[in-house]
Amino acid sequence: MPALGVFLVASVYKIFIFNAESLEILHIIHTEAMRPRSLQCAYSYQRLYVGTPGMTTSTISYVGVESGDCILHTFVPCEDFDCIGLRSSSSLLDDEGCEWSEAKETIKRVRNPGHFKVLTDASLVGVRRKLPRDHDFLNGAGGAAGEGLRNRFANRGAAAKSSPKQWEAWTRSPPSGRAVTHESQLIVDDEERGSIFICDVGPKVKVGLMSAAFCFGNTIRLVTVGAPERFDIGPDDAEGWLSLASRRRKVGNATKMRTWNGFVNGEC
Repeated sequence: MPALGVFLVASVYKIFIFNAESLEILHIIHTEAMRPRSLQCAYSYQRLYVGTPGMTTSTISYVGVESGDCILHTFVPCEDFDCIGLRSSSSLLDDEGCEWSEAKETIKRVRNPGHFKVLTDASLVGVRRKLPRDHDFLNGAGGAAGEGLRNRFANRGAAAKSSPKQWEAWTRSPPSGRAVTHESQLIVDDEERGSIFICDVGPKVKVGLMSAAFCFGNTIRLVTVGAPERFDIGPDDAEGWLSLASRRRKVGNATKMRTWNGFVNGEC
């Protein structure tokens, strides 16, 4: 949140919301054990008057070490305020919003997130390996550890049969609303022949306002959520454009997903 002079500082079990100008901690979020370098955030804000912004929503995500889940903390103002103030409680004025401790917090989880990015409106977009179905466990792709050597060899055989078709692109609507998740096959039949087999996803980067690019073998997959992407929109104009796109969007199409791919020479 550098545009607002607010930064997130993470430890293993805590996230500190820190005001860089006043050198004050605004709020502490208690978390599960956090995977290193997994912290992401998205936020929206409004300017109450010149030079004084207030946060209207904030979504902070991280990946749990033990569960591997993506865990989302979303903050919105309490009922009596339109925004969350960005000053400490001792210096916050009445018209600058509620305190962080008064804000409404919701916590949601996404199982098996794989590799993902949090987009400008707090939607999530990612690439992941599909979870095995129940009958796969019965046939040896998983199962009880007590099966010993037989189970280990079964796992080895299942790994050998893995293919790019086991990967999918997925999106999830902003956590402040009703949770809607969409999945799509990452590689279709006519693309598999020219694709290099991979064990994991390479570098990933957010592109524009509502897209993310993932290096996948010898291809780069661009996944766009919602309306057609506008790469000419700068950070200062993002709020207005997202509000306009939200009004035009039909109900049920909030997380409509589009994917493109391009081949690259050499290694990603």
